[in-house]
Amino acid sequence: MTRLTKNIKLLILNDDASDTNQIRNEIDGVDLKIDIQLAKTQKDFIKKIIRFEPSIVIASQEIKDYPAFEVYQDLRNALPFAFFILVVSPEKRGEWQNYSLTGIDAFIPRGNYSLLKLVVAQGFNKKHLEETIHQSTKMMMQSRDRLRSVFNNDLNAIFILNYKNEIMDLNPAAIEFLNARKTDELLGVDISKFVDKQDLKKIRTANASSLRGKKNSCQCIFSFGKKLLRYASINFIPMKNADGIVETVMMICKDITEAYILSERFKMNEDRFMQLADKLPVAIYYNDANGNCLFVNKKWCEYTGLTLQQSLGRGWLKSLVTEDRELLEKSLAARLNRKEDFVIEYRVLDRNGKITWLRSKTSPFIDDNGKLNGFVGSAADITAEKLHAYSLTGAAEI
Repeated sequence: MTRLTKNIKLLILNDDASDTNQIRNEIDGVDLKIDIQLAKTQKDFIKKIIRFEPSIVIASQEIKDYPAFEVYQDLRNALPFAFFILVVSPEKRGEWQNYSLTGIDAFIPRGNYSLLKLVVAQGFNKKHLEETIHQSTKMMMQSRDRLRSVFNNDLNAIFILNYKNEIMDLNPAAIEFLNARKTDELLGVDISKFVDKQDLKKIRTANASSLRGKKNSCQCIFSFGKKLLRYASINFIPMKNADGIVETVMMICKDITEAYILSERFKMNEDRFMQLADKLPVAIYYNDANGNCLFVNKKWCEYTGLTLQQSLGRGWLKSLVTEDRELLEKSLAARLNRKEDFVIEYRVLDRNGKITWLRSKTSPFIDDNGKLNGFVGSAADITAEKLHAYSLTGAAEI
């Protein structure tokens, strides 16, 4: 017999001491941990049903206050996963078995308890399995309810799409995102209908790839007429069934319309800044908070012989004369965290070996929250000034 890991709580209803002892002796022979409670009266039996919550119930006397089938129906409702065993005399067994809704799981002949331990073990296993399945199903349903709640309350627009790009499900945020009034207007509709023409291929390709089991992301424009546009950052997540096969795709759209518009405006301003910077007679540069170059103008490129791409990051340091580069790096390390203007002089060397003396004035770029975002500065050619100073002092030209 399989040993059970869960303790069995057994309640016996019987006022016959001899009969009860036979039941107890038989149960005691079972290789299981069993907690036995005895009820001699109907009142005590009902009380212990509620307080003890037994997993096995053996009733070897009738409950006379109610019709039998009603009593056991009520007990079954109170203990849906208990195993009910009724001890009956041979002449009454047929009568009991005629009740289809009594809730009794097994019948044992009165005085013959040789099969009782087998009935108890098998019955408990069966009910324990039913309870486990029920709890598992209950937890799964609760999990689904929680997921549904998250789905419905998520601020991002969420769509469930099939292989035809048709909307199978969506949350309230998605209805608002597509400028619709209710779910029925959108179910079964191809999501591509709302995507700007230039992004159709992009979104169809991403969905098809997700149906093959790969996560994808992209940015798309959704259009709802000539004037109404929405810009979205989209994640595509494969949705698998119980067999591990991808049936649908979850498409999560984050509305980035405001950020996109601000970005475009920033790019316009950046382009204007770069056009203006390229016309200035001095070198202009913009570095991040760690001293990495983000931008230089054409004048800087003329002085150093480096392109914009070559100057980015720490590339701009390559144009400095070796001795000045080491001094400048030490000076920058000491000044970067100070959030104050500073002036540095150094020499740069172009591809033709021409040395240019530069005087750089750098200012910290601080946002509205007082955070240091980087440095902006200008560098003027002071070579003539240096040569004049050397000629006055008689120093060698460098």
